[in-house]
Amino acid sequence: MNESRWRVSVTSVLMCLMTTAVAGPASAGQGAASAGSAARPQVVLELFTSQGCSSCPQADALLARLKDRPGLIALSLPVTYWDYLGWKDTLASPRHTARQKAYAAVRGERDVFTPQLVVNGTASVLGNDTAAVEKAVAAARSNGEDAPLPVTVSMTIEHGRVTVRTRPSGTPDAAPGADVPVSAVPSGPTLASVPTRTRSLSAPAPSAEAASGGATETGLAGASTSGVHAPAATDAAAKADAGRGEVWLLAVSTKIAVPIGRGENSGHTVTYTNVVRRWHRLGAWTGTGQSWTVPLADIRGEATDAVVALVQRGDAETPGEIVGGALVPLN
Repeated sequence: MNESRWRVSVTSVLMCLMTTAVAGPASAGQGAASAGSAARPQVVLELFTSQGCSSCPQADALLARLKDRPGLIALSLPVTYWDYLGWKDTLASPRHTARQKAYAAVRGERDVFTPQLVVNGTASVLGNDTAAVEKAVAAARSNGEDAPLPVTVSMTIEHGRVTVRTRPSGTPDAAPGADVPVSAVPSGPTLASVPTRTRSLSAPAPSAEAASGGATETGLAGASTSGVHAPAATDAAAKADAGRGEVWLLAVSTKIAVPIGRGENSGHTVTYTNVVRRWHRLGAWTGTGQSWTVPLADIRGEATDAVVALVQRGDAETPGEIVGGALVPLN
């Protein structure tokens, strides 16, 4: 794509959470579903994608292949900034656009791009570059194939409610009766206006250097095509790694096929994997054993068939490392 064609200035994006509940809670007689220590992940992938991006379908297909790997949670976060091209993304959320820009601010970057894959909240790679993605996943598992994320997250779904428990690895669960009921979805903070450039990128053809294990990079700051880009040493990055954090509950649609009628992908049907539909902030991560209980009616919406819990350093405006996670199907 021509850079000047897609250069836009993105104004304030509300980091708000969706509050409308569409579907009712599970019946009281429903059996419990849970995710325990056997499901503890090592890697959380966030793919920023768009139906209006011609470079994205390859990344969407790659994420679909990755989602079933043990120890990996793969999420799609469709963004809104390509909607003006003639096709409004049917899955995109301003919340995802704001999150991508917050990641860029933490890394000290002026650019956001699609398809972008963020690994464990820190590393950034081009989402349609298979070699770069595989390298980033391997780097996230550098502590060993059996080393999970440092915070244990478990979820239980029973009697129309989902209970999320978090604790540092190697410590006991929160004591019975310590659950914090969450009855309302709080408003998220706003993201200050940040002038940015948006781009759609394609993975380069493999070079002799790449084939031999060398790293190649594009000229776009932060978009490593066969390497792994870590956060820059910025004030925002220091704030994101200051030890505090947040716990989030996400409503997810595990598979959605979308026929695209206009724009660069016109005439194609693209299948999206683990699309985040809602964000629900449970509370602050304090580094101790904690527990929250939420009615499914507060989080479940149209086509939602799974929930994901994430523990992440920083906050919505300065997202840092993802230190814990779990995914549980609802159906």
